[in-house]
Amino acid sequence: MNNEVNLKYEISKDRDEILKTISASNNKNRNILWQNYNDHRKVVEIHNIQIDPIQEMIAFTVLESSGLLSDRPIYIKLNHRNLIFKGSILNISQGNVLVQIPDEIKLEEFREYKRFAFESNEKRKVILSFDSHLVNKAKENLPIQMLDVSQSGLGVIVNYFEKEKLIKSQNLSLSTLGHFKFHSHFYMNPVYKTNYQDISSSEDMFKIGYKFEEQLPDNLIENFIRAQEGIFESELGFLGKSRKFQRKLHREYRAMVKKLEAKKEFDDFFIGHGDFRNIGHEYLPKHIRLLSMFSCALANLLNINSKLLTQQLTYIAFVHDIAYFNNPRLAQIKDDKHFKKIAFLLKVHERELYYRAPQFALQFAKADVHAPVGAEQLLQQIVAYKSSVHPDKFLAMENLAAPLAIFVTAHHLVDYVLKHPHWSFFEYLENYPFGIYGGTFLDIYDKLKQARIAAA
Repeated sequence: MNNEVNLKYEISKDRDEILKTISASNNKNRNILWQNYNDHRKVVEIHNIQIDPIQEMIAFTVLESSGLLSDRPIYIKLNHRNLIFKGSILNISQGNVLVQIPDEIKLEEFREYKRFAFESNEKRKVILSFDSHLVNKAKENLPIQMLDVSQSGLGVIVNYFEKEKLIKSQNLSLSTLGHFKFHSHFYMNPVYKTNYQDISSSEDMFKIGYKFEEQLPDNLIENFIRAQEGIFESELGFLGKSRKFQRKLHREYRAMVKKLEAKKEFDDFFIGHGDFRNIGHEYLPKHIRLLSMFSCALANLLNINSKLLTQQLTYIAFVHDIAYFNNPRLAQIKDDKHFKKIAFLLKVHERELYYRAPQFALQFAKADVHAPVGAEQLLQQIVAYKSSVHPDKFLAMENLAAPLAIFVTAHHLVDYVLKHPHWSFFEYLENYPFGIYGGTFLDIYDKLKQARIAAA
């Protein structure tokens, strides 16, 4: 990186745009003029900008006019859209300067996304993550001050030590924006670096501008700004406070419970559901119905079914993917291994939603006064399993609750039959992956095998 600001500019020769842009700069600070001579550059601030369109002149005042030469060109930079133009001094007297209205100007291109800027004394913080220089495959986090942010980029101010660290960094990503911590890697690349004058600091400071490789979700930016301004109202998941949604979910949940309670034999849970093919957006409701049936079928097979367990398993089937109700295609992600394969195809808000889905489900259950007794505890176990660093060790625990083993097995069975339209229990048992964990998983395998032999 170099010390020049590599902003994108466009050239305008439109007279109306030239006049409007210059006029818009009058109420802004940091309008400057500079002049070069004898390998020296003189820079002065300009104030009180006035336009005389009839005489085609711009008038302004400078606090220090000594040293400005009327026979040499000047360069003026105005704050509005970083306007720059070259001109010549028509007259200079007691700090009052007249220059001719230019025929063309350079303007910073309009931003595609709204930018939110902060004063340096507001001390807005972000955390950037990058590859550690000391430990292989480890990450280092650096909290630094943010000056502006948009969906497409980020501006930060840093001291010399922080600047040197960032310059040498590899795989730089935005780790935390306000209170929002990214679980996925949100990479960014530097586009400019320049000196920065901070009156609150005596040390040399620098501003660095970064462009995101993938734009931030618009609602994330809005929520961040609302949170920073102190008017953010925390919402439960995506749908938790929607009474209309809650009524619909409970209506369908009660209907499903009533239907499942009427089933007594193992085969009853599978009658009329022979075609399990995935049909577009029908996947999620089909997934929920099958998970309800398969969970209760396994509980029935183990002779531990009860009215309360039926309610718990059915409720979990409805709620565990609640974050995907508005994003149904994400429900087709089988597990973390599958997610890692297709993550590059997902947008950032979809990746973040996948990481947070279990917590959204748990938040919903905690706030739901109609949730069956014990459903929240079962969801907590599911969340602990899904977030476990070593899921194999988690499932192998001796005291693993039977309802959790039932849910894990039923979920796997649903994924299997949706992927294999002409499935059979014989084929499924040939590929049953949970027998190695013993306990309830082995009991399920034995019972499924007995049921298959009895039905043969």
